[in-house]
Amino acid sequence: MMTSEDSRDRLFAIKVIWQLAFNGTLREKLKENETLMDMLDSLSKDSSKAVSNAAQGAQWVIRKQAEEKSKAKAASQSVKQTSGHVMISYQWDNQKTMLEVNKNLQNAGIKVWMDVEQMAGSTLQAMAEAVEKANIVIICVSPKYKDSPNCRTEAEYTFQLRKEMIPLMMEQNYKADGWLGALLGTKLWIDFSENCNFEESISQLIKEIKGRMPVENDVISAVSRNDPQTGGSNTGPALITWTKEDVRSWLKENGLDFCINVFSEYDGSLVYQLQRLRKEAPDFFYNSLRRDLGFSTLAEILQFSKALEKTD
Repeated sequence: MMTSEDSRDRLFAIKVIWQLAFNGTLREKLKENETLMDMLDSLSKDSSKAVSNAAQGAQWVIRKQAEEKSKAKAASQSVKQTSGHVMISYQWDNQKTMLEVNKNLQNAGIKVWMDVEQMAGSTLQAMAEAVEKANIVIICVSPKYKDSPNCRTEAEYTFQLRKEMIPLMMEQNYKADGWLGALLGTKLWIDFSENCNFEESISQLIKEIKGRMPVENDVISAVSRNDPQTGGSNTGPALITWTKEDVRSWLKENGLDFCINVFSEYDGSLVYQLQRLRKEAPDFFYNSLRRDLGFSTLAEILQFSKALEKTD
């Protein structure tokens, strides 16, 4: 099909290859197939823009994903690589809504990176750099986002680099599944579906973004790290700066020694997510304490909740 005279057949075949390339084992096999790689090289110059774009996207995932993955850990730990912007990752059908979101975010003083032309070729590298330098990536959740290899390329690279993600629900009653559901996990989303209250949603999004942006003031960061119990310094960004050792100290100081092992891999960003979960999805929060974190008594749950409340 990749050699078909019908561009629709060529496009379909390339998109299948692109989707297969997200599987690590298959990606290596595709990369070793010289005939296939030569065909993708040729199709990347196809007269059909859609075919050319898809071929270049497939090439990027096959050739670049592995080497970029090896840099992911270093990139995710380097604050200097970020430029302080928020990247919007969206499927083309939602462009009108996201242009309005973009305008509102910029009016609120938030730097935004948003692709307004369908990316291909060298602009795939621009996408990679946009993810690498982003503090936060907005993921616009919809069935078409899940089915788009372009969107999956952006989202999986975001996940590899361990970037902060904020999901926006673009379609009412949609529940992300497959790779998208696995990537988002239990992250709380903000409603931007057709029937949402846009003003409320944009206000919530701005608040969420500003709450997750890194603290630029080193003095504030130092206070929050050295004294997790200091009143007023625990909220928002300061809480996010806690290390695993800070979390351990916080648990001890609040008499929560019984759950120190449970939270051994938690840093401030995860505690902050728990804090949000307690406010925005209390039923899920309390069920998770029992089911996922192993809290066995009501007294333990109440004691932990009280300590978490102090970080507000």
